[in-house]
Amino acid sequence: MSIARLCRRRCTVRYHQSGPATDGHNTPEDEWTEVETRCALQQTPGGRREDEGLGDLSQTTWSGFFLPTIDPPRAADQLTVDGQTYQFRGDAALVYRERTARPTHIEANLVRAE
Repeated sequence: MSIARLCRRRCTVRYHQSGPATDGHNTPEDEWTEVETRCALQQTPGGRREDEGLGDLSQTTWSGFFLPTIDPPRAADQLTVDGQTYQFRGDAALVYRERTARPTHIEANLVRAE
């Protein structure tokens, strides 16, 4: 099955950029650019972990797949799907077709706190 068929869920990628300093302490004002696209999400095997020190909070890890029509997200970026926010774990990677060296899709690791 092709990635294009898998990427059916509507989602929003929020790209983060540190903005110019806005106060006397040289603290940057964060800027976000939102891009609506389609993606596929799959929870990774064994991808749920509960932290004892955080009470009922648990983290789940996910694999995300995107068409190569967007810029590959970076670790500071976020993904929103069905009202849930996911944080990228590291930079996403372009995956290329061997024979033609053309990108086929983008793969990313994500985490969601519940």
